[in-house]
Amino acid sequence: MRKHEKFVPERISRPKKKEKKEENEFLSWTYSLLIAVVCALLLRFFVFDFVVIEGNSMEPTLTSGQVVFVEKISYRFDKPDKGDIVISKYNDEKKNYVKRVIANTDDEVKIEDGELFVNTMQLIEPYILEKMIGDMQSYTVENHSVFLMGDNRNNSLDSRIVGSLDLGLVRGKALIVVWPFSEFGRIESR
Repeated sequence: MRKHEKFVPERISRPKKKEKKEENEFLSWTYSLLIAVVCALLLRFFVFDFVVIEGNSMEPTLTSGQVVFVEKISYRFDKPDKGDIVISKYNDEKKNYVKRVIANTDDEVKIEDGELFVNTMQLIEPYILEKMIGDMQSYTVENHSVFLMGDNRNNSLDSRIVGSLDLGLVRGKALIVVWPFSEFGRIESR
């Protein structure tokens, strides 16, 4: 090196900055994905769900194999209305049951000559295909409970057998058939 010459180092590429930027971008995507998954799980557990219909107890309204969209929020603040189609559990079972709300707390339910009466008024049910077999003596729905029945009355495990169901076991209201697509549509409660 000559006396008056300055040492100028060669330009060194800086891959560390680029690597750091890629690492930050990867972490950003990972955090975003994690937040999205947590939000989706929270929504699924507390706001809505999809349930596959099993069995024929709700025919002709719902058939086995259909997938329904279930809304879970409204029953946290209010009780189900008569006619609502709900998803529930029976006691500690894991299986979901899909049934129609027939009566609420303190309502009196009776079946006589295959006809259903709630508070001495006969229910007109156009969604029933055949007359019920069997009678049921007058039954008063317990406090904080609902009386549920399947639309296929002669082939349904429901409140006629298990009694009224505590509202805490009602998971949500079935609103829409989402599968198969050919049957997509709103579920009529009444």
